[in-house]
Amino acid sequence: MTNTTKKFDQLRNRCESTPFLQVHLGDKARVDMYWTKNAGSMGYQVYTVIYAWNADDDNDRILFSKSGGYGYAKDDHELASALCHLSLYPKGMRVGGESIPNQYHIGGNLYKVPNSKLLKRKPKR
Repeated sequence: MTNTTKKFDQLRNRCESTPFLQVHLGDKARVDMYWTKNAGSMGYQVYTVIYAWNADDDNDRILFSKSGGYGYAKDDHELASALCHLSLYPKGMRVGGESIPNQYHIGGNLYKVPNSKLLKRKPKR
C-alpha cells in the first residue's frame, strides 16, 4: 500500500465524505478541504488535499495537510497555506487569511478560478 493510499484511507476514516471547500485553480491545481467527523480535544480539524497537475516533482502532485491546535480559523489558515505552497493566488485576493473572492463562486462549495485570473507569486525564502 502506497503512502498516498494510506493518506486517503486516513482522510476517509476521519473526515466528512464531501469537502466543505473545493477550489479549482485553472488547469494548474485543485484544493479540497474537509472537516473532521469528530471534534476531539482540540476541536474540529481541517484536512487539505492539494492536487497539483503541473508539479515538477512527482512527489508534489498530491499533497496532504492537517490543521492542529485551537484558537484560530483553521479553514482560512489551511487555504492560505495551500495557496502559498502552490504560489498561486486568485486576482482580487489578498495574501494570507482571506477566502476566495466571491466572483469565482460557482455554487455550493465550489470555486473555479480561470487561468487568466491566477497570479503567480514567488515563495518566501
